[in-house]
Amino acid sequence: MLKILFLLPILSVLGICQAQAQTQLPPKEITVQGTEQFKKGDSGTFSGTITRIDNGRVTVKGDKKTIVFYVKQEKDSTNHLIGFDKAMMEKISKLTVGDKVRIAWVFDLHIRLDSIEKTDKEE
Repeated sequence: MLKILFLLPILSVLGICQAQAQTQLPPKEITVQGTEQFKKGDSGTFSGTITRIDNGRVTVKGDKKTIVFYVKQEKDSTNHLIGFDKAMMEKISKLTVGDKVRIAWVFDLHIRLDSIEKTDKEE
């Protein structure tokens, strides 16, 4: 009986800490629902308006959906990631939110930018 009385406050504190930890997790970022339909190496094109440029990601809103495209990452000779593709980051640095773009993409765990070019209008 004494063990139960002693353990109740400890267990209740652990339960509160666990509940707080679960509520503080950041929400998952959703790119496109149904990316499970893609296989590694799938590719395509997409046209729309840039709504966000953020740390190696470009969010583009098209007619029917919004997609987050990720910049490919470069690897060194030992196959360790060393950063984003410099040429693509330079192209993105010249774009601004509101620009109309045409994107070629390839799927590799994320929808990756293969090329991006500014256009006058959505196609």
